[in-house]
Amino acid sequence: MRSFLWIFIVAVLAGCSLMRTPPATNTFVMFFDPGSAALSSAAKVEIDLAADKIKSTKPAHVAIAVYPKTITGDGSNPKLADSRFNAVEAALVADGVDARIVARAMLTDLEVKAGPDGNRRAEIRLFKN
Repeated sequence: MRSFLWIFIVAVLAGCSLMRTPPATNTFVMFFDPGSAALSSAAKVEIDLAADKIKSTKPAHVAIAVYPKTITGDGSNPKLADSRFNAVEAALVADGVDARIVARAMLTDLEVKAGPDGNRRAEIRLFKN
């Protein structure tokens, strides 16, 4: 009975948190080299695709999600997450995206563990509302 109660509580809480955040209509993912905020050619292509989609669909807002606890060989480096966000944002704005609709978001520990090189990625997420 206790395990059922815990499962029910977790399900309710998960449902509540999902209701607060509207789902992204599109997500674009780019990866960085370890310890770097430089955009690779593949990342630039992904950003160009995102910018084209943003300009054609005109979402209400765009979130750039980065992992705030980026780890490098010598320990934690929160400035690296800031640099990665700034690099992606600057590239979007250079491609003609209105900076006023761009916001920062954080990748969660779960999202980072879900994929390869999770803490070295950024995601551009488009939202209708």
